[in-house]
Amino acid sequence: MRRRHGSEALGRVHPVALVTAETDNQLVVVDLNRGRVLKRIAVAAGPQYVAPERGVSAVVSTGAGALTLLEGDPLRVAKVLRDFDAPHVTAMSPDGEYAYVTDDSRGTVTAIQLSDGRVTSTIRVGPGARFGQRPRYARLRSSLLSRSAAGPSSTITPVDRT
Repeated sequence: MRRRHGSEALGRVHPVALVTAETDNQLVVVDLNRGRVLKRIAVAAGPQYVAPERGVSAVVSTGAGALTLLEGDPLRVAKVLRDFDAPHVTAMSPDGEYAYVTDDSRGTVTAIQLSDGRVTSTIRVGPGARFGQRPRYARLRSSLLSRSAAGPSSTITPVDRT
């Protein structure tokens, strides 16, 4: 898989933004200098989050239980993974080799190898998983903040995928 970063992945030399259009079921590529839409890409219904990384992007559609992987120049759908209950947040590994997706219903984090769109592992971390990345460290951490009737707890579960 070829990997280029940002606007370079779209054959452009100016900055672009990737924007989810929930009601249109699209990922919209916007030219930031000119303020115009360059491309609209159909994705699974109700896209909410997008994580771009060097010529690939992952779009989460919670209501559809899907993750759409995009790649190439021009950017296009490479694969749609539908084996989620309620995917919520996605992040890319620092090396750009993996996408990570939380599933709120299952309380899991799933790792997907971007070169072939294959799920490599799923780890149970508990409900409410959120990501935090530190660019200078080659690791991904899932920080959990559980809420109970007594109020928030301070449960943090690190998940290292280096």
